Formats: sequence, structure tokens, C-alpha cells
Amino acid sequence: MQRLLVMRFESSKLAFKSTLLSLLDACKNIKRWWEETGYVPIKKSGYLQNPDEVEVQEMIDKIDSILKCELNPDELRKQDAIPIPKEMFSDEFIEDVESDICVLNDIYEKWFKNETVNVDPKYDRVKEELSLLISENKNRKIVVFSSFADTAKYVFEKLKNDKFRVMLYTGASSNSERDLVTKNFDASCVISLQKNDFDIIVATDALSEGFNLNRAGIVVNYDIPYNPTRVVQRIGRINRINKKMFDKIYIFNFFPTDIGEDTTSIKKISTLKMFLINNIVGSDTRTLTPDENLRSYFKQSYREADEENNSQSWDVKYKNIYDSVKNHKEFIDVLLDIPERVRIVRKRNGDTGSVLFAKRGENILFGAILDGDTKAKVVSPEVALRLFEASPEEKSFECDEELDRKFALIRDEIKKPFDMMPDDSSRRNNAIKNLEYLKDNLPSEKDYIDDLLEVIKEYDDLSDGELKYLANIQILPQNLAYVLQKIKQKISTHYINQIKQKAEYINSEPETILFNEDVRNASD
Repeated sequence: MQRLLVMRFESSKLAFKSTLLSLLDACKNIKRWWEETGYVPIKKSGYLQNPDEVEVQEMIDKIDSILKCELNPDELRKQDAIPIPKEMFSDEFIEDVESDICVLNDIYEKWFKNETVNVDPKYDRVKEELSLLISENKNRKIVVFSSFADTAKYVFEKLKNDKFRVMLYTGASSNSERDLVTKNFDASCVISLQKNDFDIIVATDALSEGFNLNRAGIVVNYDIPYNPTRVVQRIGRINRINKKMFDKIYIFNFFPTDIGEDTTSIKKISTLKMFLINNIVGSDTRTLTPDENLRSYFKQSYREADEENNSQSWDVKYKNIYDSVKNHKEFIDVLLDIPERVRIVRKRNGDTGSVLFAKRGENILFGAILDGDTKAKVVSPEVALRLFEASPEEKSFECDEELDRKFALIRDEIKKPFDMMPDDSSRRNNAIKNLEYLKDNLPSEKDYIDDLLEVIKEYDDLSDGELKYLANIQILPQNLAYVLQKIKQKISTHYINQIKQKAEYINSEPETILFNEDVRNASD
């Protein structure tokens, strides 16, 4: 009882009051059963009922039937409550119950009689911090979590009364409220359906699974559960893989006071569990305290496998845009009605150049003449999408001879046979060097190695991980055959032939030019 009361006290004033009254009622009911019936009901769950609200004799008959069947476990399991005669208890039992009633009454009198205690420093601190955070960035929303529904409602009502734009979500919330959460807090929601009615959502852990809340960049844990994976799940609502919205996310945790911690041990238990999680599984986010020792085993393995790609993927922004419009039927229908070979001139500040989008079979091609270049070349989607990116306010301009000239150069470039010869890189060069050495010293494997070299040199169709493996493999005169065997296990002859066949298929397909944009400097 003491631990429960203190834990609820540390959560909120309302939660503390609710539990205090519940425990007080339970003790009073025990005393009434003792005095009025001579029995004490033992319930499997929930609180004891008031003896005035139940058929006491019916409950007493239950104990007689159970005793007659020698306390048969199956019979026991059927009973919602079992009345035990008070003669089976020691005299100290009811004395302890009466003592508890006195203690609980005394606590209630001091805290809640005439509601003389109106201060709530915890809420005041949250209110102050939320005001500051909203003023710093009005586009960054905030999620406030509590383990308890009554605390969540309490915080929601106080924030609402203090004129914050706030909504509440608990396990009792409706589907329409769930839809409201998505429209206000999910960046992947269709743009035309997105709303900005709320800056803050106060919620229980009912919101910690199944939601994307990545329009928020801040989580406030109004109380901390014993199980830190709950906190990890809460933070996961805004820290979404491939859904980055903010460079930094902020986590504010309310641990118990020192006195409360002595009773509940919430901080000790939760941080110990978090320490074990970080050391066994790993994590890349400090969840509970700023001094957590992060051990990102899986992320580190990924970085070691591809050191050059250890930052956020370039395409996240474009995927988010796509996710926000893909279910907007009217918008998609307009896009599908755009005829082939559309040509547009746009002006803006930023990257400029002429870019063309085409398809060859099932494969896409981007050609471009970038600002400062005179020749056309095939470019990656990363380069092309930077040029295609446009704000809704941009306007198009009339096409001219300059666009015609650039269009012809890019069109001729993408008509050439498939050849994705990349710029030289140390990884690629080292891979080729190792394979050339193996070919010189293992003439019997010349055909396989030549095919593999062709895939690297002509088609650039090995993954970064495969190239890194070939570049870093240790070759010694005494282990040449073994090394080649390992390479064949990783990159099979069948796999090489598939790459070559794909290239031949792409070259055999005619290209379809979908559209061409000439992006010019706004000052021109």
C-alpha cells in the first residue's frame, strides 16, 4: 500500500487522491465485514464490496460448501470472493486494519480537507517548460506520456485551462480521436488531410504503439514505469526509422523525489534495466538519463559494413513527401493524366540545371545537364530529385530554344547503351586490383573473374557491401584458391549472369521520355 501510494503521489496529485480514497474505502469495508458479519472476504482481484451491497448469507454458504469439499482447488477458482471466518485471523489483524484507517484518514485530512493544498510544483515546472519549447519552435509538436489515465486527464485539464492547444488520448478514446491524432501528429498523413489544431497531446501508453507521431520532436515522460521498454516505445513514436523530421529530439523525464525513490525504487530499477538492455541489445538513444552508456551494436555493425553511408539516407525526405500524398486519390489522378514528353521551365533559388525523366522497360533513367556543365550525363535519383523538388508556390514559364537544345543533348545521352561507369573510388579500384591479381595467378579461373570484372567496370551493379568485401579481402600467395572460393560463395556465377542479362534486357528496350524540366536561377 505504501509503495502504491507513493508511486501515485509521484505521478500526480489527482492520482494520489484517487488511490488514497480507494485504499481507505477498502480498509473501512474490511472493518465492516469483520464487525457486521464475522467474516472477511478474500477476493481474487479488485476491491472488497460493501457488505450492504451483497448477499452476505450467500457468500457465507460458499465457504461452507468449499470446506465440505475439503478446499477443492477447482471449487476455489470458481469463487469471486471467499468469506473467511474472523476466528481464523489473529487479533492483531483487525487492529492493523484500524491503524491503517487512522493513517490514511490523517493523510487525507492534511492534503485534501477543504482542498487547502493547491500547489503542484511538478505541473508548474511542466507548464513553464512547455511554454518555452513551443515558443522556440511552433512547428515542433510535443507528446506528454503518463502511465495512469487519471494523471493524463488531470494534466490535460490543467493545460487546457491554461490555454494550451492540447488533446487527450487514452485507451478509452474513440476511433474519431485516433483519426484526429493522425491528422495532427503524423507527418506521413496525406498533406491535404493534415491539421494543426494542437501543439500538445497528453496520453497514456495506449498511444505508445501503432502510431507515428513524428511531427513531434519532444517527449515528456510525466512519470516513469518500472519497465523501461515502455519508455523506449514512447520515444519510438517520434523517433521513427526513415521518418526523420528534426535533427534532434528531446526527452524530459520526471523521476521520483529522493524520498519517493527510497520507497518506490523506480529510478533504480528502470535505469538498471535500461543499462542491461543497452549492454545486451544496444541502443542509439539516451532514453532515461543523459549519462547512459550507449552500445549501439546493431547500428555499429551497419556502420562498419558501410562506413560511407553512416548518415541519414538522402531519400528519407522524398519518401516522406510520397507517403503524405500517395493516398490522395484526386492528386494522384492528376499526376497520371500528365502526358508524355511534358517540358517545363521553372525558376528558383538553389540547385539549377536541366533534368529529364525517362523509362526503359521497367527501369527508370534520369539524364541531366547540371549548372556549370556543357555536356549531358546520366545521373542518380539523388541528383535528379534535388532538381525536381519544388514548392507548391512555384510557377512555370514558357519554353524556349535553350530548353530545346538541352533536351536534345540529354535525350541523345540516355539513348546510349546501358553503361553506368562510375567515378573512380578507392573501394572500387581496390576491388579491381585484387581481382586482377587473382586472375594473373589463377589462370584456370579467368572466365569467372573476367565476368565479375565486367560487372564492376561496365555495369557498376554490385552493392557497396560486396565491393567492400572484394576491396578488403586479404590475399596471400598461399591462400589464393581459398580466397576465390570464398568470393564465389558470396558472388555466384548465377548472380553475375543475372546482372549481365538485366543489362542486356535494359539495352534492348526502347526508352520512353516522360518529362523534362529546366530549373533556372530565379534571378535570371
